[in-house]
Amino acid sequence: MIRPFRDTISVLELTGAEIMEMQKAGFDQDGNDKPYEYLLFTKNGRKFEEKSTYRLAISTGEVPEAMKEQAEAVEISPEHAIKEYITSLGVFGGEDIVW
Repeated sequence: MIRPFRDTISVLELTGAEIMEMQKAGFDQDGNDKPYEYLLFTKNGRKFEEKSTYRLAISTGEVPEAMKEQAEAVEISPEHAIKEYITSLGVFGGEDIVW
């Protein structure tokens, strides 16, 4: 999950199975046992293979506690990364966005 807050991005190396389990568990931001859903976006709808390893970008503040030690912090904010990515797309309209 990358939300455009003033945070940094961290990168985790996880297997496809670990990513799917993380998505299933969600993120309990408020500590109230009502986790927010992780939404995964992959290039061209790519599916994860359970045993393959992937690099996952996530907002540092939303890295699960059990994964904080293995997270690699990147000195860029999610807000900056999103703006840079959208700028790189050039001019586009609603019909160009595929959800």
